[in-house]
Amino acid sequence: SKPNNGADAKVLVVAKIDATSLHFQKAAGRNRDSLSVVAALFDASGGYVTGAAKTVNLKFLDETLRQKEPAITLNWEFDVKPATYVVRLVIREPQGQAMTTLNRTVKIL
Repeated sequence: SKPNNGADAKVLVVAKIDATSLHFQKAAGRNRDSLSVVAALFDASGGYVTGAAKTVNLKFLDETLRQKEPAITLNWEFDVKPATYVVRLVIREPQGQAMTTLNRTVKIL
């Protein structure tokens, strides 16, 4: 998190997704896949505070996937009040029928 002013702050959520774990389909010379990604903040009681969803349509060349550690980086920024939050990230890949979640606690002073 980074201070915004004396009372509020911003929480920056960054997700780096390993492209080698995805299930691409080759079409028109590109490696294609789609991801549905949700980042959300919950309060200490588990109540939803804020969140955002993104659909990412990937169209990688073979050269891109041959790079060292190919990845997709996504960012979200949320305005929050000082408190303790659980940041939950959910990534769904319909093509590979895969889903993963990650939960982290962040305390804003």
